[in-house]
Amino acid sequence: MWLEVELFKEYIGTCKEYIDYVKKPFSDVPIKSLWKCDQSDWEKAFKEWSLMNFYVGIAVHILANLFYIIGWGFDGFVGAIINIIYNIFFTYFFSHMAWFGVVKKGGFCCWCIVCLSEAPILNLLWGIWLCFYGFWMILSGLQWLGLMSDCFFCLFSAILYIVYAVVWFYMGVCCIRIWMAKGSQIMPANLAVKGPDGVVPTQAGKPAAEEMA
Repeated sequence: MWLEVELFKEYIGTCKEYIDYVKKPFSDVPIKSLWKCDQSDWEKAFKEWSLMNFYVGIAVHILANLFYIIGWGFDGFVGAIINIIYNIFFTYFFSHMAWFGVVKKGGFCCWCIVCLSEAPILNLLWGIWLCFYGFWMILSGLQWLGLMSDCFFCLFSAILYIVYAVVWFYMGVCCIRIWMAKGSQIMPANLAVKGPDGVVPTQAGKPAAEEMA
């Protein structure tokens, strides 16, 4: 299976918890404190940045597409609406998934038939990927700038995406700091590696035959 069923059910089971956070953003860390380079609890800071990603992402995708409609006319209206709906859905999905993987599971990754959870090293990988995505968001903004000769309003879309990149960078920094706060572990002793049907093939320091004894 591409996604371990029980883990996916656990993710779905946290929807209410995360939506409650969405309703009350910045309850753990005030928005003015999120920009500080030092946090007393980086996991709480990451949760708030994931909420920031949700709200800023919605605003950016709606406004950028509205500017596109204004600049290019209503010929692209239907496509813009579809793009808005698509991006709002995936903005929520990713914000929730990021919080679930980094904070709730303490590091999470699912690839093919193998699922890893509670592995702090994955938070480092998340952080690197988020920073890279922030860089990609800047490139997207520069692409909008390239359309200015035909669409002046694309300037505003470019600015929005470049501002949005800041959110991704901060999320990445939070992930890296979470990894550092947990002792910069490379491979914890209690790492759970699940194969098909939830079988645990190995445990750190023990052969599979010994585990079954």
